[in-house]
Amino acid sequence: MQVIGLGAQNDLTAAQDFVATDLLSDGNVSFVWDPDFTTWDDYGVRINSTMLLLDDDYLTAIAEYRVFDDKVQDEIVALVAASS
Repeated sequence: MQVIGLGAQNDLTAAQDFVATDLLSDGNVSFVWDPDFTTWDDYGVRINSTMLLLDDDYLTAIAEYRVFDDKVQDEIVALVAASS
């Protein structure tokens, strides 16, 4: 599974500062900064924070989440396992 963070709310410096935090500094999550929300529009994202689970081609959202907790984590793990 590839995890990609997408930011669009702040300027590039704020995005770089966010990537430098402990949350992303280990390199396990890629981060894309999109200054004009084009990528969000392409996936139909209308609210922050939204998490999408995409198909293998990154074209279609299989599931959409706005909260992340143990239940959502278990659901994502099950979806990924079912698609393998």
